[in-house]
Amino acid sequence: MNLAEVVIPVDSDLMGQCVSQLQLSSQYNLILIGIVNHDRSQDLRFVVEDTNCRLTEGDILVILGPEGEIRAFKKDVENESNDAKA
Repeated sequence: MNLAEVVIPVDSDLMGQCVSQLQLSSQYNLILIGIVNHDRSQDLRFVVEDTNCRLTEGDILVILGPEGEIRAFKKDVENESNDAKA
């Protein structure tokens, strides 16, 4: 198991979604530990504290899971952003 940070890029499909909508465990076998939401503060907030938080550009997701699943999620998040620019 690995711990990683994933930054929400500009134009990501994740922007505007509630943390509760991510479904990381079912799609990537990952556990969302917390989020640094730049609209609120620079502090890590554990997911159980606020599942209705909406994601914005620059937010940082702190996730736990197998290295391959983390890489796949990061790649998908980055590709979503690149697809939106094309």
